[in-house]
Amino acid sequence: MVKVTVATVALNAADDLPLTLESVLAQDHDDLELLVVDGASWDDTPGVLTRYGDAIDRVEVVEDGGIYVAMNHAASVASGEFVLFMNAGDRFHTERSLSKLLARTRPDADVVWGNHVWRDGAVEVFRIAMDPGTLLGELRIGAVGPRWIARFPAHQATLTRTALLRSLRYDTVWRLAADHDLLLRALHGGAVGQYVDEVVAIYASGGLSHHRAALCRLEWNAIYRAFSERPKAVDAAFYPHGSPFAGTPSPLAGGVVGGLVVEPGATAPPAEAWVGAAGLTLRTPTHALAREVRLHGRNDAPGQHLDLAAGGRSLGDAALAQGPFDLVVEFDPPLGPGTLLEAVPREVMRHPDRAEIVAFVLSGVAFASGGAPAPLPLRVPMNVQLRRARGGRDPPVARLVAARAAPRVDARALRRALACL
Repeated sequence: MVKVTVATVALNAADDLPLTLESVLAQDHDDLELLVVDGASWDDTPGVLTRYGDAIDRVEVVEDGGIYVAMNHAASVASGEFVLFMNAGDRFHTERSLSKLLARTRPDADVVWGNHVWRDGAVEVFRIAMDPGTLLGELRIGAVGPRWIARFPAHQATLTRTALLRSLRYDTVWRLAADHDLLLRALHGGAVGQYVDEVVAIYASGGLSHHRAALCRLEWNAIYRAFSERPKAVDAAFYPHGSPFAGTPSPLAGGVVGGLVVEPGATAPPAEAWVGAAGLTLRTPTHALAREVRLHGRNDAPGQHLDLAAGGRSLGDAALAQGPFDLVVEFDPPLGPGTLLEAVPREVMRHPDRAEIVAFVLSGVAFASGGAPAPLPLRVPMNVQLRRARGGRDPPVARLVAARAAPRVDARALRRALACL
């Protein structure tokens, strides 16, 4: 039988803690450790713990440093093979919730989750969690609307191997969404995730993320975009009128790591920027082979060409026409994950406003990896010269593409999702 530690983190939770403890103690799974981490509460929480003293396997009192500090501490002292966090105010759905989840857990699973019920007073909302493929697949393409957020696995309904928690640890830079970050890091790091279609927990409204929705939105945006190939779509889902992270590259998306001319006094990444005379340095996505890269912007220099190289090997060259350009360069064989790609211009010019030498204006970069790219709707005709690049066994080809339309965001639905936390 698998031993499970149910860890309850509490701070001044005397009113909510008894319901949670009773729910844990009612579970019919025999090999269960009940661990409580108290953040040095100054209400009657110590009295509640004293009354339940014989039933609680271990109580740890740790000075309050935030919920994820306490959860890291719980993982460090847990004796179970798996840990489930059922914090004060939350409870299991039935007395068989844990045993039913374990009965369907595969031997190779590292993280196992089920469904949960969100409760706000007399209102209950049933939340069906996503399976790992849907979770990562929709995030990868930036489809993180309100429905996706509502179906993200809740830590109250998630079993995680203790060794994995100790290895990864919750990143305490996040005040509200470190559990989302840890799950995504685990799955991207090769941990085996499993979804079980069982209702596991009842999640009570009023937690940290409910009261601090603005910070929660900011952290979700930052975390999710780091695991997406389309960070702009993630940004737009949370901030339709401009994300604080706009222009910041995502490891999975790849992007520019050097070569842009920064405007004096700029406090945020610009929508477009001049490329310096030395050219661009790009990094391919870190998770997969890069099949192609798309560059779009504006070129004022006649006869402009880009000489492309990666890993000290020439990939050929591609031509940029004067005016707006939208260029695709294909790689065969594909470039490896995290490869540095150099794009050096042959023609340069003086910056129109400053005493700097520049090459062209860049307004967007996008890598494609694996599978066929989704069809792109035509927006405006692009003045692009098509030219087969030279060099290499089967050299890159530049061809015309259209710009991808920005996703439509249901702002009201997003606000409702944030309010349900």
